[in-house]
Parts: sequence; structure tokens; C-alpha cells
Amino acid sequence: MMRKLFATLALLLAFSLNVIGQKITGVILDASTGDSLSLAGVTYKERKVSTIADLDGVFSIARINGATL
Repeated sequence: MMRKLFATLALLLAFSLNVIGQKITGVILDASTGDSLSLAGVTYKERKVSTIADLDGVFSIARINGATL
């Protein structure tokens, strides 16, 4: 009984960590030159969630299922 409970809790923990830790990371590039765009903004169309890229054009934002960047 205790073993079954432990296995169930371990499985639930594994699934919850997977859901919590999802994020999108990328680099924003100029389409014509291929250079990175520093301090460019990234925003979800449907939400008021946004972030700003760093000096190398790298950004990271929490993933929202069904939303469009």
C-alpha cells in the first residue's frame, strides 16, 4: 500500500514539474541582415504578457498554451 502511494506521488510530482517549468526562449533577428535585435519587445497577442530581449537579442517568456507571440 505504501509503495503504491509513493509511486503515485512521484508520478504526480514529475508531471507537475514538467508543466510548471515550460518557457519559450529564442533570439530576435533582423530579417534582412540577420543581426540580432537588442532590447526588442516580445508580446503575446491575446494577453498582456511581454518581455524584452537582452543586448544579444535573446529573450525568454513563460509559455501560454493557445496564445500567439
